[in-house]
Amino acid sequence: MGQKCCVAEETETASSVTLLDVDDERRGGRVKKQKSAAEKGKSAVDALASAAQDTFEAILDKKDGKKLGIDVDHLSDKTGLPVCRVYGGLAGKWNTDNPGREIHEGDVIREVNGETTPAAMLDRCKQDSKLVLRVKRKY
Repeated sequence: MGQKCCVAEETETASSVTLLDVDDERRGGRVKKQKSAAEKGKSAVDALASAAQDTFEAILDKKDGKKLGIDVDHLSDKTGLPVCRVYGGLAGKWNTDNPGREIHEGDVIREVNGETTPAAMLDRCKQDSKLVLRVKRKY
């Protein structure tokens, strides 16, 4: 089947999410209306904002040979690297410099420089000097 595109609309009275079948766009694009936010009990924009707050990006630069300052459990989770401890280093500095986006014990690193498997993420941490981490909150 074709690709789908999600479009969120919000008005003063209700919100709705619309799916557009991208493959059919040439033929006028079939539009499927989903339940409105009033029917679902929350705004589509609120749902998107909530999901965005659960995950954040942290950028750590290992120049000058600095240590990351994070212990992870690379065996317990096949979809990420659970953070066991933050003990200073670059992660500690990140936490000090970025209130509200701190890396905490229990958070899960879901991506490192585009890699999403634990083994590949660990390789990026060892080999790359600049790390872009996608971190999912524990709550």
